[in-house]
Amino acid sequence: MQWLQFFYRSTSRELLRLDSVLRSPIYSSFTETLDGSSTIRAFKSEVNISHFIVMIINRTLYHVEELYSTRVLKIYTAYQ
Repeated sequence: MQWLQFFYRSTSRELLRLDSVLRSPIYSSFTETLDGSSTIRAFKSEVNISHFIVMIINRTLYHVEELYSTRVLKIYTAYQ
């Protein structure tokens, strides 16, 4: 039982770290967008920026799913 607790804690900690690392491009892009919102409106680029942000979010979600599924597969195959 201790092995399972250790495994769960270390896996949970690693997933939280990966989550924060992968979210940082979203947060930085959103912050830059808010800082430059007057410029974006002046050049009438709201649609372009929204498409760019959606693209970043989709790319980040894809990587999170890929990392998680790879991790689960490694764990599953290690104990078979």
